[in-house]
Amino acid sequence: GQRIPLGGVQEINVITNGFRPEYGRLLGGLINVATRPGTNNWRGEVFEFYRGDALNSNSFEASALGIGDNHLVGNNFGFHVGGPIIDDKLYFFNSAEGIIVRSRENRVASAGARITRASSSVTPRAPMS
Repeated sequence: GQRIPLGGVQEINVITNGFRPEYGRLLGGLINVATRPGTNNWRGEVFEFYRGDALNSNSFEASALGIGDNHLVGNNFGFHVGGPIIDDKLYFFNSAEGIIVRSRENRVASAGARITRASSSVTPRAPMS
């Protein structure tokens, strides 16, 4: 499928059964997405959501081992704009979004060895992930 920016969506219709003949023979479900139309009035939006790692917490395992927190920085940005090309006759609407995520995940792993004593053997528990 095609990814449609959420700001460009006017209506979503989900049909799960009882399809009309216009949809043919379908099994499962159908999702119709109607995009926003242009109008005689100019409207638009520009946005950016920034997520920095200053407020991210460290995991329990990494804190216990003295490892620094995960690095996660993300940007979600985009625009939506619409308006007239020819008044009362021709309109446009355009929408776009972008997502950039930069992350580094700390991984904590342990390699267990089989420990043997005189007559009994002890197997370490599975490592936490």
